[in-house]
Amino acid sequence: MPKLCLLYGTPAHYVTLTLVLCQGVGIALVTQKFRLWPPITGALLLPAWHWPTAFRLIDLLGLYLIALAAPCFVFIRSLFPNQDPLITKFARQVHGTLRPDIIRYTYYLTWFWSLFFVAALLAPLILFLYGPHNAWRWPLNGATLGLALIFLGLEYGIRRLAIRHFDHASLRTSIDIFRKQP
Repeated sequence: MPKLCLLYGTPAHYVTLTLVLCQGVGIALVTQKFRLWPPITGALLLPAWHWPTAFRLIDLLGLYLIALAAPCFVFIRSLFPNQDPLITKFARQVHGTLRPDIIRYTYYLTWFWSLFFVAALLAPLILFLYGPHNAWRWPLNGATLGLALIFLGLEYGIRRLAIRHFDHASLRTSIDIFRKQP
């Protein structure tokens, strides 16, 4: 967004204020609490006007934390006693009953993704404390997504090698089954 300011000659304050207003409207539409968003948005406008760069940074960190904390919570919660691991649930939706080795594999895979999300949440802090200058921004600017895509590809290959003599579902079949779920 700051680059857009330079491109169009708009002060950074106006872009930040526009982002705050758009987020306020978005929150109102999602939560259906239309009376609550004007005072919250109004309270955020003053810091956004005085500290636009810091406010955009806080906004970026907040979105990053929310985007990773939600799946982290879901994955970890599924590992509690008397719960089915999340990836085991997905595999059962696609394949029905599962062999014990597949249940074990999906259990460990759920652990892996839980730890991945925890590490991704801690990465900016660790890089801020111990990494090179501005290295803490790397996860925020796409490194986490890139690593997730690499791990998804690696896991696909490992799954094909580790689980033999099994009719693996294609990605298209899995998507079709999830769409049919209520």
